[in-house]
Amino acid sequence: MQYNDFLDTDVPYDEIPEEYLAKPASTANIDPGRQLQQTIDGAFRKAAGPANTDEYAERAMDTSKSTQKAVKELAEDFEALRSCYQKLPAAVRASEHNHVASFRNAQGNVNSLLARMADVEKLLGNSKYKEAYNRSCTVCDGLDSVGQQIAQLRKVVDSLEGSY
Repeated sequence: MQYNDFLDTDVPYDEIPEEYLAKPASTANIDPGRQLQQTIDGAFRKAAGPANTDEYAERAMDTSKSTQKAVKELAEDFEALRSCYQKLPAAVRASEHNHVASFRNAQGNVNSLLARMADVEKLLGNSKYKEAYNRSCTVCDGLDSVGQQIAQLRKVVDSLEGSY
């Protein structure tokens, strides 16, 4: 029997044996920063490649815009989480409570993302990729530079000092 088999019955959810309940996917090994870095690297390598088309440049910019949006959303989410965390009593903050684990996990994700964004900044230090980035910027405007995105993330990370 599986969880889906219980959907057609009158058995209440809290009476379904635990072994049949859906288990959440493990997120312990996911590195969002690495995934982001690989996406950006791939987009800019194509934009800097011999094909050198405006389509590749636009894709690279779309990737950068998505990154910029993700960084801003992460910063906002993290600020909200940090605010909630700081309101917890000191005894709870000192424990390994779920809120504390969530906060520390989020902090690790921010630091990972910051490190990967720094890797992207190094990639753009290569003149070939920098040229592709600049060319892309002429095709699509209104984009914060990778450096500005990193500065925003560093601001979030710096605000963590003394948080717990």
